[in-house]
Amino acid sequence: MMRSSYGAVLLAVLLLGPLCPLAGQTAVQLFEEGESALRREDYYTAIELFKSALERNEHYLGPLVGLAEGYFALSEYEEALAHIEKARKLDRYDTELAGIEGRIRLGLGQFEESERIFNSILETEPNNVDAQFGLAELALAFGKPANAAALFEHALRISPNNRRALLSLVLVFDEMGDYEVSAKYLAQVLDYYPQNATAHYIAAKHMLARKSYSDAEFHSRVALSLSPDYLEPTLLLSNIHLLRGEYLSAIGLLEEVLTDHKEEVLIWYNLGVAYAESGRKDEAIQSYARVFSIQPDDEVARIALENLLLDSTEIGDPVRERFAEYHFDRGAAFLERNYLQKALHELRRGLILAPRSREGRLLFASVYRSLGLEGKYYSELRVLRDLGFDDKEVAVKLEIAESMLRDSVSARWGVSQYDLERYRYRVLLYHEAGTMLHFHGEAEVADYFHHLLLNNDKLELIGSDKKVESFGEAYRDAREIGAGYFAVLSFDEGSRHFAAAWRLYNGRTGALLSQYAVLRTGNDRVMDAATTAASALAAEFPLYAQILAREFDNVLMDAGWVDGLQIDDELVILKREAIETGINTLEFVFSNDDILGKVRVTDIDELISAGTVERDPFFDLINIGDKIISPPKEQQEAPVAVPPVPDDLYRAILKIR
Repeated sequence: MMRSSYGAVLLAVLLLGPLCPLAGQTAVQLFEEGESALRREDYYTAIELFKSALERNEHYLGPLVGLAEGYFALSEYEEALAHIEKARKLDRYDTELAGIEGRIRLGLGQFEESERIFNSILETEPNNVDAQFGLAELALAFGKPANAAALFEHALRISPNNRRALLSLVLVFDEMGDYEVSAKYLAQVLDYYPQNATAHYIAAKHMLARKSYSDAEFHSRVALSLSPDYLEPTLLLSNIHLLRGEYLSAIGLLEEVLTDHKEEVLIWYNLGVAYAESGRKDEAIQSYARVFSIQPDDEVARIALENLLLDSTEIGDPVRERFAEYHFDRGAAFLERNYLQKALHELRRGLILAPRSREGRLLFASVYRSLGLEGKYYSELRVLRDLGFDDKEVAVKLEIAESMLRDSVSARWGVSQYDLERYRYRVLLYHEAGTMLHFHGEAEVADYFHHLLLNNDKLELIGSDKKVESFGEAYRDAREIGAGYFAVLSFDEGSRHFAAAWRLYNGRTGALLSQYAVLRTGNDRVMDAATTAASALAAEFPLYAQILAREFDNVLMDAGWVDGLQIDDELVILKREAIETGINTLEFVFSNDDILGKVRVTDIDELISAGTVERDPFFDLINIGDKIISPPKEQQEAPVAVPPVPDDLYRAILKIR
């Protein structure tokens, strides 16, 4: 019996031995190997070794700290916190462990607790560098890069040549656009740490920001030679190939690393860009689609795919219709929950892809009916009929819609509001380089922004948006084209936020008229930020209408619900020849002598409205063609565009060891 048991154990050892290379090592040996793996940034191996060490001694402090650092480096902050809390129970007075906990809580967004920990350390150790770093990172988390830079520089005086401080300062000054200062710190860190892969990766990012592509490529390749599995330099190198138009090189590089990183969305996205630019449309579509199959909330990849379809396929293409269904489904869901504006945006995007969709247009029409816009509802049903959908359901809906319009402003005045030639402001859209996770994602979102404004009845968009390098380039282009106004768009994308901003200028003088910025986090952040910014841009342009018809003191105007009019609004009537647009303002310029009277809105349709005039009792000079504007607003200072919190900057610095 004993021999049989001994034989079974021996067989198990023989079978399992090759699969358990750590079996014969002590806890100390495993910990030391884990530390070595941690130093070379092989975090997965380090975590395995530290766990094996703890299996031999669950109260061993070193592996607990190592696990906290390994999980922290992987941004697994909850897991890191669990291990550092265990470590601190074994040595509650160790300030190094307290500093690690502070950084972990910073990563978790527990800012008050992390600040308390760092300040507590500094009370007993005023020159504690790690606590200084923690407060600097906290300043970044609150969007204060200048404060962070001062704290990092103070830490550097305490610990000269500190790699973490030097690398952090390079990133912070790059963020602030002060490349001369960041270059000084970069030279130091490369001089002291020439074998550090992270240093070369940050150097590559710095060089790319300065458009020194050759230097950026050199440092990317050095980083990869020092750490072949380092994904960030690979993505950066692919960006450099794309910027240079070396699409085959980008494809080769990305396909090579894809075998080990099949779930990395930015690899698939860059592949989509490279395939699209090299004319391989089908592969580009598959690559973009792969992105949001892995990460369904990647809105930029979806926008890029849809832009590609709009540029390269015909109406009715089955692929276009398949991707349009996504927007129709979301639109229906928003409509069901009474989120009518969101439903409109989704359904309009779907109809841009598949304008002949019967179900999509029926949904689109029904949103307008829910908004009380019976004229627009009827107009969309007529589009369906004109497309050939003259089935019984559409015919019945049209008949009901016609009956609902019998008492509308349009019917009473005998005017087809959707056939009117309304005044539109001529606007050019440009975009500038932004801070995007997705390669040239600002161009894709700018196209999306352009589509959001295409159906706005106040604006006439001239041409398509394009990238500009400077205000001077945009101003010169706008003057040559003869645009009344031009707007420069900018976008900022982080892993958890998206910001959209614009600056609006006078096309003749180049004067800045207004600016706006919006920041969104959470789901649908790209759509929400872009639609909010687009609506804000359209709303900047003041009401400008004219009198279409007059019967005694009742007048018809070509402005309505889409212009923001409401019952009892009071508007100003001006001589048709007197009004001028402002040079340094969006408001109109006129004298009191040009005012003919006022009109109070009594009834509204979508694009027209009726009102009662208040005129001079002795001289009635109000005629058809005279202009209607809103009363001048009190002069307000243009809102300042606020930059978003640089969330990804402080998280990038958190990863520096």
